[in-house]
Amino acid sequence: MRCGLVRRLTVLAFLTASWSCTRLPEVEAARHTGPMPTEALPDSVTVPSAWGSLVSVTINPDYADVTYLWYQDAQGNVRIVVFDNRKRELTRKAFLIARR
Repeated sequence: MRCGLVRRLTVLAFLTASWSCTRLPEVEAARHTGPMPTEALPDSVTVPSAWGSLVSVTINPDYADVTYLWYQDAQGNVRIVVFDNRKRELTRKAFLIARR
């Protein structure tokens, strides 16, 4: 008798859970398509001070010959500067992640 009650309550719990589930709204895809915007560096050894503070340094193990330097300015814009370890210089273009 007790086993039958437990079985009925389990089935009831599963049915209640399945009825209460609703589909989440679809996330709208990003409107921006195409390549990430870039900005030119003045030379291969300096970063403009207007680009803000260095907030992170990352590497990708698959591309160990480069280091990524992440700068954030006062408006929250983030710029990613790539340092080439073999040439010992910055690439001439930085990626821009603009805040809206």
